[in-house]
Amino acid sequence: MLFIVFCNSADHSDCWSGCIDKTSSAELSEAINSMYRWYRKARVCYAYLDDISPNDISSTKATGWDDYDPWEVLISAEVLGKARWFTRGWTLQELIAPSQIRFYAADWTFFGNKANLGMILQGITGIDAYILQSTVPKLERVSVAKRMSWAAKRTTTRTEDLAYSLMFVASSTNLKHTLTLIYCRGLFGVNMPLLYGEGEKAFTRLQEEILKDNEDQTLFAWVPSPNRPTLFEYHGQHVTMGVSIFAEHPREFAQAADFLPLVPQGDPPAVTNKGIRINLPVVRLSKSPDSISGDDGAAPLFFVVLYCTYGKTQRLAGIVVRRLRADGQSHTYVRHDTAEVLSVHLEDIFRSDTRQLYLRRRPQELSQREQWSLGPGEESHFKEARSMEL
Repeated sequence: MLFIVFCNSADHSDCWSGCIDKTSSAELSEAINSMYRWYRKARVCYAYLDDISPNDISSTKATGWDDYDPWEVLISAEVLGKARWFTRGWTLQELIAPSQIRFYAADWTFFGNKANLGMILQGITGIDAYILQSTVPKLERVSVAKRMSWAAKRTTTRTEDLAYSLMFVASSTNLKHTLTLIYCRGLFGVNMPLLYGEGEKAFTRLQEEILKDNEDQTLFAWVPSPNRPTLFEYHGQHVTMGVSIFAEHPREFAQAADFLPLVPQGDPPAVTNKGIRINLPVVRLSKSPDSISGDDGAAPLFFVVLYCTYGKTQRLAGIVVRRLRADGQSHTYVRHDTAEVLSVHLEDIFRSDTRQLYLRRRPQELSQREQWSLGPGEESHFKEARSMEL
C-alpha cells in the first residue's frame, strides 16, 4: 500500500491527502495531468510502505543533518529494493517530483528520506542520486532513453497507464506561476488525451509527442523484446516484416541508459502517414550483423546512424533497418525485428550518405506477392550507398 500526504508547512499544520474518482473521465484526466504539480509543490510527502517490516530497520543517533527527525533510521538496499512501491508505474513521479519524501515502514517507523537514502534509491531505481537529492531536478539534462529506462521494470494495472504515468505535465496559464510551470514540466514535458482502451498505442502516442518536442534521438536507441513478431510472421492473410521505429514498452529501454544525445543535423523530424520523416546518415551493410537472427535476405539491410553516442565515446549508435522502397529521393525503411543497437566510429560516418528517410511507425504488412518482390534486385534502387562492414 502507498499512502501519500501533502504538507505545505514544516510544522504539518497545512496537510492534506486526496483520492481520485476514477468513474469520472474528466476528473481522472485532470488529476493525472496535475499529479506532478501536486507532488512538486508539496513541502513534504510521506510514503507508507506496508511491505517493509520494522524488524528490518535499525536506528542510530542522527548526526544532526536531518531537519525533521532526531533519529537517522537505516535500512539495507536489499530489503528496501523488495518493496512493491519500486515496481509500480505511478510511483516513479511520486519519487522524482517531491523535494522531500519521508519513508515509513508497516508500523509507521520512519527509516529515512529521499536525501539520505539517495545512493540506495539510485541502486534500486537507476535514477542518479543527484537528481533525487536535487530541490529542482533538471530532467531536461537527462537523455530520453535514460528517463525511459527508469520505467523499464515498472508495471501498471492498465496497459495505457505505462504511458500516462510518464507524462507528468502541469499546465498553467497564470503568468505569476511561470517559474512553477518550468519546475513542474515533469519527466517529458508533454501532454496528450487519455484514451483508455487503446492499449499499447498509448505508449506509441507518448513517443510521438516526445519527438514533436524533443530532437533527442536516444528515443530510438532501444532493443526489441524477444517476444516481438519475427520476420514474415503470419497474421491472418497478411505477412508482417520488421517492427515499429517506436518501442512497445519501457522495458525495451532497459539497456539504453548510457546513450547520450548529440545535436542532430538537418530538418527536425516529423510524424507523417508514411512514417517518421528524418535526415540521417545511412550505410549499406555488406553482411548481416551477428545480432540478427533468422535473416533470410528478403530485403536489403542498412545501418541508420543516430545522433547519439554510447557514453562519452567516439562511437555513434545506430539501428539496422530493411529498405522497403526507394522512389526518387524518398526512401522508406522498417526497423529489423531482432537486431540490437549497434555502434560505428565517428570517422566512418564520413563514408555514409545523409539523406531524408521515412522510418515506419508500425510493421510492414505484405501480401505474398509483395513478399517475393523484396529480393536482391532491390539493391539497384540505392546506387549511392556504400558497402560497409560493422
